[in-house]
Amino acid sequence: MIEELSDLLSVSTDSIYRRVRGETAITLEEMVLISNHFQLSLDAILSNSALQDSSVSFRFQNFGKSVEDYLEFMLKELQFANADKSSIILTAKDLPSFYFFMFPELLIFKSYFYARVLWDADVLEAHPFDIEKSSRLLSTIFAGIHDFAPKIILAYQHLNSSEVWNDNTLDGHLNHILYSWQSGFFADKKNAIQILNKTQDLLNHIKKQAVTGSKFYNKEDQTFGNFELYYSEGLQLENTILLDSSTTKKTYLIYNTGDYLLTSNAAFYDRTHNYMENMKMKSSLISKVGEKERNRLFMKISEKIEKTKQRIELS
Repeated sequence: MIEELSDLLSVSTDSIYRRVRGETAITLEEMVLISNHFQLSLDAILSNSALQDSSVSFRFQNFGKSVEDYLEFMLKELQFANADKSSIILTAKDLPSFYFFMFPELLIFKSYFYARVLWDADVLEAHPFDIEKSSRLLSTIFAGIHDFAPKIILAYQHLNSSEVWNDNTLDGHLNHILYSWQSGFFADKKNAIQILNKTQDLLNHIKKQAVTGSKFYNKEDQTFGNFELYYSEGLQLENTILLDSSTTKKTYLIYNTGDYLLTSNAAFYDRTHNYMENMKMKSSLISKVGEKERNRLFMKISEKIEKTKQRIELS
């Protein structure tokens, strides 16, 4: 760390040690450099607890019209979390986007959908969604998109995580598929049904993780991080992620279907953490235990997938 700060601030290691010991004050310019380099808000550097209690500084992370910007941001955050031996807690109003990287077909569909609907990629209007053709097209538009997928999912799978789901966690994703079908985005019915089938495959994978309480990718006997899953029936969920590590605590708020607000404000983290822990207490733990509740949750979601499939097949 000393050498990295020395390079970053362009001062000697002795000067860095004096700053670490508190003998030399850190300037505002140095705070900004450290904040940007380590992706920390200034709240993480300032020690005035009264200030932290009364105000929260968020870093706004939007992605313009680039899928690559989104993938680079996600990979960088996950790699930081892994390097710092972090764990995460999240509430899933919508299915966390990490999961789509397990199945290339779903990654291509979500990238196509976001690019066409949210980022207004006009070039896609002349190319209805076909899994194979769209995969090649998106690889041309967003170079390296396929290179990110294995890195992101493996980085996520190595993290210990606790997740809170409810009956509606996949509703947003299923609505994207139905909207795309009704809007003529799909090249044919076969491609729409295949995306729904892959969604069911993903759901089955997550259920297996819940049964074992461990994350795995391709081989069930090669497990990575611990996986706690909670089923909340009566509480409204948000798309919020907490990251807890030995050096920092981060809160991520997801909105606009993909943009992020980030903060390292300790008071805000503690408040959100207490709320999530209380939510977990009022929910049913369905990983490793709670087989009845676990089956009920995944059955309800599977029924929604099947109903969406029927609506497309009959239209």
